[in-house]
Amino acid sequence: SKGHPETKFLSTRQLQSIRREFVHLLQLPVFSEKAIFYYHRIHGQIVVSGLWGDVLLGNVLMHLYSKLGCVRDAQLLFDKMPKRNLVSWSTMVTMYSRHGYAEEALMVFSDFRRGCHEK
Repeated sequence: SKGHPETKFLSTRQLQSIRREFVHLLQLPVFSEKAIFYYHRIHGQIVVSGLWGDVLLGNVLMHLYSKLGCVRDAQLLFDKMPKRNLVSWSTMVTMYSRHGYAEEALMVFSDFRRGCHEK
């Protein structure tokens, strides 16, 4: 939250709580009612709190979109992320590969190799 003024109103404890709860989504079966409940609740918290700039949360959300087969949503989120890390790029390559988009996976990997990851 240090480099993101929109998160100033959140205490460190609140941010850690939101992160912990959101990361919990990865441990739930993708289509369980509990996963859907948590997804809606935490997605709303992230939007309201202005935490889209948090790389960890962005990566987890992209991973969730991937597990749900929401390729377009993951790509839109990836495109809007103000900062990306190796996990961000790996998530996109893996998602495209798993869902049968080999050409897109290669394009993302090529962009990463060309230095487009320095956002």
